Amino acid sequence: MKPSGRMERNDVVGGIKAMGGDASLAANLGYGYGIQVEAIKPSTAAAAAGSNGPAGQQGARPSSAQQKQKQRSSWQDSRAAAAAGKVPGPGGAGGVVKHKDPPIILVPSGVTAMINMHNAKWFLEEGKFVPSEEAMKANPIKPTQAVEFTRTALRHGPHHPRYQVTDKVPKPGHPDWKRVVAVIAQGKAWQFKGFPFKGADKGELMETFTHLFGAYFHYNDEPVPENVAGWKVVKLPIRRTARHLDQTVMLDFYSKLDAFLQARRCELNY
Repeated sequence: MKPSGRMERNDVVGGIKAMGGDASLAANLGYGYGIQVEAIKPSTAAAAAGSNGPAGQQGARPSSAQQKQKQRSSWQDSRAAAAAGKVPGPGGAGGVVKHKDPPIILVPSGVTAMINMHNAKWFLEEGKFVPSEEAMKANPIKPTQAVEFTRTALRHGPHHPRYQVTDKVPKPGHPDWKRVVAVIAQGKAWQFKGFPFKGADKGELMETFTHLFGAYFHYNDEPVPENVAGWKVVKLPIRRTARHLDQTVMLDFYSKLDAFLQARRCELNY
């Protein structure tokens, strides 16, 4: 018996099964302990109930070693599923299986944007804001393909989700739109031309920000433009000099993104 009482609880589950007890009770006791409790068929229950004596030894309860082996196999299966990117969704053990394809964050293509392809990975992965003009000096060649990065912010454990960031808007009907979860706005409505949402080509963005999480970064000493103030986007101020506060802004971005995606039961591994 472990100090946590885990084996004692599993023994109770096994006892209920062996005695032909209520399967739902066994399932409730077993849930969350790394074992899979199967429903007990009536024939199985009857055989187990009548297995007293030499004639019923085939229905004898598994030994403690067998129970441990079954529990260990179930635990290893769950670890293998997690390593393959299949993690339980909001519904728990029977919930949605997360897709392995990484979520996509769209950023502006303009070189004057606060967050663009030159500095997006630094900020989204490390929580470090590098002004675009400085980032362009360090990385003068803009990436032509989507850049992958690992999200560790607000994520614990050995498996961290992968994301992609790009300023290339997928073509209408392209399957990548199923993976676009957020867009960082520069402040101009023309940025959303080509988005597959009603009114986007005309600068009417209500439906766009219903389907996608929107964020607008700006310096804290500059006002938010009037048109952006009316958009359903999160306004995130960044200080010009206090770099130690950049991670706070990054965490705010991800916490609000998570709330947005959870409310929509997103099936991506974000």
